[in-house]
Amino acid sequence: MNTILKPLSADDFDELYTSFEKADWKKPDGQFERYLNECHAGERYVWVVHVDGKIAGYGCLLPKSTFKKFHEKSVPEISDLNILPDYRGKGLATLLMDMAETKAKEFGNDIGLGVGLHPGYGAAQILYVKRGYIPLGDGLYYGPKQVEENEQVTADNDLVMYLQKKLK
Repeated sequence: MNTILKPLSADDFDELYTSFEKADWKKPDGQFERYLNECHAGERYVWVVHVDGKIAGYGCLLPKSTFKKFHEKSVPEISDLNILPDYRGKGLATLLMDMAETKAKEFGNDIGLGVGLHPGYGAAQILYVKRGYIPLGDGLYYGPKQVEENEQVTADNDLVMYLQKKLK
């Protein structure tokens, strides 16, 4: 397995959209163009992982998180880390996280992320705990809003728990 990790480029757009759509995981129109613009502005870092010449996934680091608690403490956030189903279980998410954590050290001693809570995020939840990420201890969020006790919410991609890790 020949694996290459490189920054996002415009040359990746077509294959990213096509590959994720074929996996029944359509990405919003313009997402990767926006990401590249944010990269040029220093607002986001995006790495694309290629396996044997084909895109297998990507991951992002936000130096200034949009999650209020991370933003206020200048904690960079791993965001939108995705490995296509055919490439899972090969250590590619770990490779992307290693890259993001290394880059995050340039901004401070901590890194954070939000993870979804429905079963589709099970593998990610396990990976993050194994890598030393610890829940903030403030419960769940639905989008930007903290879920209150006894509040009912839908277990979709917007229901997340935030975790943080000390970088060494």
